[in-house]
Amino acid sequence: MDVERIATVEPSEWNATVFASEDTWIFHRWEWLSMTAKVWDLENHFFVVRKQDRIVAGIPLQIPRGTPPSQRVARASAMGHSGPFVLENVSEKKRRQYLDLLATAVRRFAAEHQIPTVQCSLPPIAKSQLCNDAGVNSLQLSGWEDTSTISVIIDLTLPYDDLWSGLSSSTRQAITKARSDGYTVEKTSWPEQVAAYYEIHQETYTRTGVRPHPKTYFQGIADGMAVNKLASLWVCMDSDGRAVGFLNTAHDDHAGENTGALYWTGCSRSEHLASGVNYLLMWNAIIGAQKEGYQSFDVGEIVLALDQNKANNLSIFKRKFGGELRRLYRGQMIVPLSSKYRVLDFSWRCGRKAKRVLSSTIRMD
Repeated sequence: MDVERIATVEPSEWNATVFASEDTWIFHRWEWLSMTAKVWDLENHFFVVRKQDRIVAGIPLQIPRGTPPSQRVARASAMGHSGPFVLENVSEKKRRQYLDLLATAVRRFAAEHQIPTVQCSLPPIAKSQLCNDAGVNSLQLSGWEDTSTISVIIDLTLPYDDLWSGLSSSTRQAITKARSDGYTVEKTSWPEQVAAYYEIHQETYTRTGVRPHPKTYFQGIADGMAVNKLASLWVCMDSDGRAVGFLNTAHDDHAGENTGALYWTGCSRSEHLASGVNYLLMWNAIIGAQKEGYQSFDVGEIVLALDQNKANNLSIFKRKFGGELRRLYRGQMIVPLSSKYRVLDFSWRCGRKAKRVLSSTIRMD
């Protein structure tokens, strides 16, 4: 049994196996991989194992174009958690065989194409991960290096009062203050709010010292994910009805199971930060997911660090909503560059530098 690598896969065939696996989430879907490849200029590669002409296991890889060979990182999903998956109801023996085959094929591909780093992860609220209490990173069994981190998962089967009491006292106070100051939150239409969202997104990322994402990324979420009921947008309005913040959640209903929802993206006006609008947005998103029947809410990946940067500050914010700390299983492969590709890497850098110099010279003329 061999692994087939294809650059273009039939969307319905790929998604049929994604929907029939307990290892997957929306970041495995063809429409997500297709959209992000266009936005971020990525090459898509699909590794599949077939049995009787049906895909029974697979892993996607996205590789950025326009980067020097020594800096190329192939990821199972450039944005979001994605990794190897196997069709449900496959025996454990066959499952291990398929996962090993995929890992070997990916490693061989990376070596042949001199891709120094390959990364993947297992979606924390995929059904197989929500049931994984063993504390073992299954990726390691196939030769992936363990680079796991931590995510915060809230159990939405708990009563409302338990969820409220699970919040930190400062979070409850912030929510209460925002409400008393006249702020309200409601679900809104993604396609109708792309422009307003992006304006506040730019303000937020500039404030935190991070380069804003392209607008086409959020347009893709609106057009490709929200219209297929895979994303929901919440808006916070002040007492005058003006939008001052947004929170975007992802959710997956494949196979008729509401496995969970995820805090995806968010943004807010600087002048309203002290009013508690971000806390009010998150709380409404959590309770909204509970009302819609989701069983878990992934507040997102956190970092445990002492330095004051955006990732650490966001992690502190995420931990204030209760929930359980769970391992977010990640895997990585490191492939050394050959001497030939180190020369090519140097040539690539020299060529890019020459183009920049030539471009600036032309502008001066």
